[in-house]
Amino acid sequence: MGIKNLPSYKDYWSANIQLRDNYIVSLMPLKKFQWCLSNLHIKDNNLEPRRYEQNYDKLYKFKGRSTMKQYMPMKPIKRGYKIWVRADQNGFISEFEIYTGKTDSVESSLGKRVILTLTNKIQGKYHRVFF
Repeated sequence: MGIKNLPSYKDYWSANIQLRDNYIVSLMPLKKFQWCLSNLHIKDNNLEPRRYEQNYDKLYKFKGRSTMKQYMPMKPIKRGYKIWVRADQNGFISEFEIYTGKTDSVESSLGKRVILTLTNKIQGKYHRVFF
């Protein structure tokens, strides 16, 4: 977890003063960090499939009922959620949007709308966007 490496991430919240990191303790309780750790999953970009490979544009499995599920007959996983993501070059997710279906307004280009929505907060801040 940064410059100070400990055997276990729980050691940053340890009662032992030699292991404990007061800065990290002041930022977030251990239980909240564990919740974040179990719910956020970041992938290695080197292991990601390239564009036009089989699993490049995938759906996420979910067995419950929802009107947001998408059906794509040509994919290995036929039903699931489509999630649009803005991530940096290291794979850290900055923003995401779950596709919920068509909007009421007429869309000329879904890709254009998604890109404009996800990059709205960084416009005019000297960022380069690749897609």
